[in-house]
Amino acid sequence: MNEDQMLVLLAKLCGDVTTANNNDKAKVLELQQAVASAILNDPSLQMATPFQFEEAGDFSSQDLNAADLQHLNDVMGQVKKEEQAVDPTIRVFRREVPFVSSQLRGSVPDWGRGARITETMGPFFTRQGKR
Repeated sequence: MNEDQMLVLLAKLCGDVTTANNNDKAKVLELQQAVASAILNDPSLQMATPFQFEEAGDFSSQDLNAADLQHLNDVMGQVKKEEQAVDPTIRVFRREVPFVSSQLRGSVPDWGRGARITETMGPFFTRQGKR
């Protein structure tokens, strides 16, 4: 995965979660760094197949303003530069439904079925105010 693809994936996973919509700026940065680390650890990381209603508002790096795109680019660069920031045990999944069920796509990734959650972050709010 090249750098542009990693930035696009970072934007898809957490680009719509900004400090403007969330009070704790440090938690937003922690989320962005954890996601960047997971992308670097697993270049084959994919987004869950979206529900049809979600595709209308699909978020991408193209939707970011210049300052937010630069911020995410800086986060990715900082995590790449700091070898100790890349934790090989981090896996990330953005859950879009309010409950966990192996029967509903978008709720639990294949690799997460049966796994114990050790840490969660959020909820965070998107630009549209969605949790």
